[in-house]
Amino acid sequence: MAALGARMLCGTTNMHLGCGHSPRWRYREEDMAKTIRYFFEHPPIHTPALCVRGIGIREPMRPGIVDRPAGTGDILIMFFYDETIIRTARGTRRHPPDSLMIWPRAAGHYYGNPDKAWTHSWTHCDGTAIRHLLARERLPVNVAIPNINAVGVEHYLMDLHLELTGGNPPDAVIIRNIFHNWFREIRRRMQPRENQPATPPQLLNVRWYMEMHFAERLTLILLARQACLSAPHFCAEFKRYFGVAPIEWLIRLRMRQAAYLLRDHNLRIVDVAEKTGYPDRYYFSRLFKKRFGISPLAYRRTAGSS
Repeated sequence: MAALGARMLCGTTNMHLGCGHSPRWRYREEDMAKTIRYFFEHPPIHTPALCVRGIGIREPMRPGIVDRPAGTGDILIMFFYDETIIRTARGTRRHPPDSLMIWPRAAGHYYGNPDKAWTHSWTHCDGTAIRHLLARERLPVNVAIPNINAVGVEHYLMDLHLELTGGNPPDAVIIRNIFHNWFREIRRRMQPRENQPATPPQLLNVRWYMEMHFAERLTLILLARQACLSAPHFCAEFKRYFGVAPIEWLIRLRMRQAAYLLRDHNLRIVDVAEKTGYPDRYYFSRLFKKRFGISPLAYRRTAGSS
C-alpha cells in the first residue's frame, strides 16, 4: 500500500467468475471495473471524534510483506481476498481468504504474501466515535476475523468513498452511521444463528446476484456454475442455508417486485411481466395468481383502492 499522501488511483481489475475464486459483484455497476486507492492530504472530516484518512477497494499487491512495526498512528481496517500472512496478538501465521483485521492505533502492521500477488480493501480511520463504535459492537482488535463477506466490505467502503468525495460537504453523521452499520454487519457475521452454520460466501454472492439480476434469464446451470458447484449440489446447499430451492426463491423475489410495480398505473401488465423476467405475460399472470390468489389486474385494482 502506498505511503500517506498518495493520490487516488483507478484502474481495471479482473472480474473472473470461474471456479477457484468466489464471484464478486461490486456495489455499483459503473464502479465494477475500478480499483480505488485514495489517501487524503487534507481529510474532508478531521475532528477528535471522526477522521477518515484513506480508502482502498480491491487494491492489488505484488508478492511481498508489509512490515510497519510502529503502525501508522491510526486505526486500520483491512480485508484480505486471498490467503495472507498476518501478525496478530496471537502470533504470525497464514490466514484464509475473506479474513478481516482491525489494528488499533498502537499496534504494528505485518501482513502480505511473499509467494504470490494478493488483493485487499482497507480504510485508515480514527477518532473517539470509531473507537466507541468498535467497543459498542464488541469487535476484536489485532485479531483476524474470518468469513467476512467481500460484497459487504466493498459496499460500505464505497459508501464512505462517495460521501467523502461526492462533491457535497461530507456529513459527519452519515460517515458515523456508515461505520456503525458496517461494524454491526461484522458482528452479525461473527454470530451465526444458533445451531446453523455460517452461510458460505459463494452462496451469499449468488443470492445477491439474483437480487440484482432477477429480470434477466437466470438458469439453474448458470447459478450453479457461479457457485462452482454442480446443479444438484447447488440446489441442495441453497435449500439448506436459505430454506427454499433457488428457482422458487427467484420466483418469490420476482413476484414481490411485480406486486410493487403493479401499483404504478403507468405500467401495463405486459411491462410489469417483462421487468420481472417474464416475456410471456400469460405465464406471468398464472404464476402471479398462484402466488397471490388473484390476477395481476385484480391485484392492481385492489391495491389502488386500499
